[in-house]
Amino acid sequence: MKSRFSLEKRAHYELCALIPDVIRQKDENVVTDLIKVLREKWQHILPIPASFDSELLRWSHHWKRKETAKKESIT
Repeated sequence: MKSRFSLEKRAHYELCALIPDVIRQKDENVVTDLIKVLREKWQHILPIPASFDSELLRWSHHWKRKETAKKESIT
């Protein structure tokens, strides 16, 4: 179990939450909580930590709109 949840793998798991298909499926409240966790942990490597929240929410909305448009074009 320790090898499955090592710090290196934990970081990978957290960052995988930023994959468009993963984040698109999350509720906005979940995304907001995720943003807080990721910003606190990774702010030391972010170019502009203050813009992380709005940037990730913008992308989340973008991917959700794309998915909606895709579904509408099929029907």
